[in-house]
Amino acid sequence: PEQAEDLKELKFRISRMEKEKDALEPINMRAIEEYDEVEDRYITLSSKREKLIQEKNSILRFIDEIETKKRDVFMQAYDIVKENFAEIFEQLSPNGEGNLVLEDEEDPFSGGLFIEARPEGKELNRTESMSGGEKALTALAFVFAIQKFKPAPFYILDEIDAHLDDDNVRKVSELIKRSSDASQFIVITHRDVMMTAADRLFGTSVSKDKISKIVSVELEKVSSVSEVDRYGIAES
Repeated sequence: PEQAEDLKELKFRISRMEKEKDALEPINMRAIEEYDEVEDRYITLSSKREKLIQEKNSILRFIDEIETKKRDVFMQAYDIVKENFAEIFEQLSPNGEGNLVLEDEEDPFSGGLFIEARPEGKELNRTESMSGGEKALTALAFVFAIQKFKPAPFYILDEIDAHLDDDNVRKVSELIKRSSDASQFIVITHRDVMMTAADRLFGTSVSKDKISKIVSVELEKVSSVSEVDRYGIAES
């Protein structure tokens, strides 16, 4: 009887296992082979992925180094130009104060640059609230602050003295004269005070037959504006 019971249990287990086996069908007989292929591909792709991650991190570190260096170089230039601006603004406006302010000092490339100026006897202002002459002097101070930091070969200045009185024109002409040691300046002007500071004048005159002529004068050869007038160049 015990053997019969064991046989009956055995048959039941065999029947149950056959049903479980049937439930697994259809069986892919290439599963092991395909698994090996997929595993090889996974290992290859994982290796490439790790290499790409390393390259990406290397590029990101390089970008961070460049950004840091770019910021450092910019801040060095900014500090020098800021100092130059304050110095030159005081030359153009004695007893006045000029300053450059970054909108965002922590991230200077995400913001702009403000110019603050206080001409003599006035409150500290932004450039938008200044008069035409004050704006001209402030702009010139900024241009020459950059010029002093990194001079270009030559500059063309077109009627920069249009809004200035004679005293300020004289200050600007002296500034140009000093700066001409590092650069060549071509200045278009109608002001006698500016012309007297030039090394050479080029003037346009119209003859009776209405033909324009260009006349040049080297001011070292004349001693006053009245002598320049005799050359036919009152204003150019």
